Amino acid sequence: MSDVRTMDIMARLEKVIFGMKKELSGAVATLSVHCAKFDSERIPPFIQEAAEEMRWRHSVASDTDLSLWKSIGVEAWPTILILSPNDHRVLVALTGDRIGRLEECLYASLSLYKKAQLQTSSFPLPKVMKPSMTWDAPLLRYPSRIAIDTKGGRLFISDSGNSRILVTTLEGRFLMQIGGSARTDPMDAEVAQHVLYSEGENEGYRDGSFQDALFKNPQGIAFNALKNELAVADTGNNCLRIANLEERSVRSVNFVSSIKDAGAKELTTKRMTSPKPWDVSVSSGNVYISLAGSNTIWRLDPFGDMIHFCGRTGVAGRVDVESGYGGALFASPSGLCATQSSLFVVDSDSSTVREIGLGEKAVRTVVGGDSIFLGNLSAFGDRDGFGSGVRLQMPMGICSAPEDKLLVADSYNNKIRSVVPAENECREFSGTGITGYRDGPKEVARFFCPTDVVYSDKLKKAYVTDKNNHQIRVIDGVTGDVSTLRFFGFPDFGEAAETPSTTTPS
Repeated sequence: MSDVRTMDIMARLEKVIFGMKKELSGAVATLSVHCAKFDSERIPPFIQEAAEEMRWRHSVASDTDLSLWKSIGVEAWPTILILSPNDHRVLVALTGDRIGRLEECLYASLSLYKKAQLQTSSFPLPKVMKPSMTWDAPLLRYPSRIAIDTKGGRLFISDSGNSRILVTTLEGRFLMQIGGSARTDPMDAEVAQHVLYSEGENEGYRDGSFQDALFKNPQGIAFNALKNELAVADTGNNCLRIANLEERSVRSVNFVSSIKDAGAKELTTKRMTSPKPWDVSVSSGNVYISLAGSNTIWRLDPFGDMIHFCGRTGVAGRVDVESGYGGALFASPSGLCATQSSLFVVDSDSSTVREIGLGEKAVRTVVGGDSIFLGNLSAFGDRDGFGSGVRLQMPMGICSAPEDKLLVADSYNNKIRSVVPAENECREFSGTGITGYRDGPKEVARFFCPTDVVYSDKLKKAYVTDKNNHQIRVIDGVTGDVSTLRFFGFPDFGEAAETPSTTTPS
């Protein structure tokens, strides 16, 4: 469920199945079998949360020990199998570009077996997972990213599950909402059984005023103090959005026109079909964008040109370079932090922190990774240390901190870590690593998939998006103590909705 392509395919699968004619859709039983790469992906609460976040309307099972994977001979994520209705022989196995023929293969299979009855006695389907959380009043739903305006005293929260951006004070008081205005269409009854909506939820694609604008699963956000703008990685719409905080309007920047490769003299036109922008960072008038879907880093320059900045398109790997950006390889780059001289990247699928030198045009691995087999993208774990001796597990967020340090959201280890790039050193900053929700000293505090972190030098506090707990957590930069940000003043929900209640493991 950490694979970006798998998320895309699952969305396409649901669109095909539930978009079929009524008399045909009932003849297809859909089952997702989760074959985990990372250790944290094997625990039932994680799988349940992932299914809820992606709003799946079909059954989900877990192949914890990869027994089904091995017996069928699956070799890659994602793979779609079409089985016969009786003895469940594999009729079609779709991988890679062939997944685009899913609908064609389904209709052919239905035509062949239109008179057969599905026999489920030898193939029991698990029940649909029920929501694991209840809200006193819905506020955040899988918040993924956070940005800070320390001077202006503002927090910007990417409330991804509700497809909106919330702006609050550093103390949690509501200031404004960007996008995700109240839905006017009736909620689909079948969807309503399986997902939890905010009253203000509404996803889509539309530019305009803050009230009229629509996003779809927005992820990374970055505040541009020079222009008083917010850059938003609108992941579900595959584009970069710019929210002008002065004019209170949203405009789009797409990845399909006027693209210039780094070093090229002229603009050329390319079409990026599924870039999946995941995070953004601003420095010296440039907006850097990590495209997890194409394993590349792009840059929107001050003149408005979109430039393919670093990494080979579509190729996943971990390759450093001493000069030139074109030969570098990334694997689902998901978090960015730009400084004056460097762009730091959390390369999620390789579980590493990478550094792109903005002057010398070099790419190096700061911590994590296999020092011998550079192509090994499974060198993950939970270990502090130096260089390649460090083990992270699907890190997703990163920010700068005092004393030339970085804070990293080590998402699948449920920890926030401190990294010193000059020393290639990594140490725990907060969190026990145990999945759950608990405030208190850093030795007992618990997170559930923290995905981003920002730091306020003025307040000496770090703010964390604790995604699967649907919370914003606050870490004292001196003591390491963890608390939960209490929201108030939201006009739709009132002060009674300060903090959603959860039933996650403690």
